[in-house]
Amino acid sequence: MGPRGGRWSSTVHYYSVFVRRFLSWLGVSGLPSEPSRRGEFSGALSWRDVEVMMSKARDLYDLLIVSLMAESGLRAREVVGLTWGDIDLARGEARVRGKYGKERTVVLGQVARAVLSALPPGQPNERVVKLSYQAIYDRVKSMARRAGIDVSRVRPHVLRHTFATEALRRGMSLPVLQRLLGHSDIRITQVYLHLLDEDVRREYERAFMQPQQPYYPPYPPQAYPPYVQPGYMGAPGPRG
Repeated sequence: MGPRGGRWSSTVHYYSVFVRRFLSWLGVSGLPSEPSRRGEFSGALSWRDVEVMMSKARDLYDLLIVSLMAESGLRAREVVGLTWGDIDLARGEARVRGKYGKERTVVLGQVARAVLSALPPGQPNERVVKLSYQAIYDRVKSMARRAGIDVSRVRPHVLRHTFATEALRRGMSLPVLQRLLGHSDIRITQVYLHLLDEDVRREYERAFMQPQQPYYPPYPPQAYPPYVQPGYMGAPGPRG
């Protein structure tokens, strides 16, 4: 473990995941398996999955939980710690206290703004979502189950991964995404790029692997002009 303890370990882990999966995408074989780690990086859902989960919400808090994580990139524990004093509905923003006590400002999604406007506001130091981490975890799993999504693929942090991946797909720059996620090192943010590998491959195959019209149609020999017929004005004739 380096001088920065857990932060250094986390950075090295995510950077190694990024490099290993990039090499795998290039076709390099024989790579060692990724080391196990508590809270190991996992994949993202499609945005359609997120919409279906929201449609299965049983109350406003279900909607708010999914929106804060999938539309604004909050961690589950940041949702737990969010107070009414952190919310600025006029600007559509929220102040979030993340890891190591670092504060950042995130933009609230449309669903979160609508839900927060519908809820009775509390005191500035009153929590917005009065649930434990475990209760949020259980709600997310329950929504996934009702949406017909494999529950083994879904947990709160996967919704944060989904936000990051969807943001990159929609053209957000890495520095902006880094700021919204609260990463101290942009190399941690870069780990989300590997989730776009299939997008890259799909774009490449659409551009280069589809059947193309040949540049010069294969006309029969008699269809070519005389100046490209064998033997015309010095053009090489048949070899005997």
